[in-house]
Amino acid sequence: MPAWPRIPLDSVVCRPLQGLSLIANLQMIWSANEPTTTLQQFLQVAREVSTQALQTETSSLPA
Repeated sequence: MPAWPRIPLDSVVCRPLQGLSLIANLQMIWSANEPTTTLQQFLQVAREVSTQALQTETSSLPA
C-alpha cells in the first residue's frame, strides 16, 4: 500500500514488506481533441505523483 492514504479499519493491518520491489503499471487515455484545463491539471498531478513514487522506489533499492 502506498504511504497515503491510510484508511483506518480496525480489522486491517498494513505491514511493510522488505526485500520486495512491487511495481504497478498505470495507463491513462484521453482525447487530445479536448485539452481542458482540468485535464491538464490532472495530468500534471499524475506526472508528479508517478515521478515521486519512482524516486521513492529506486531510492529504497539495495546498492
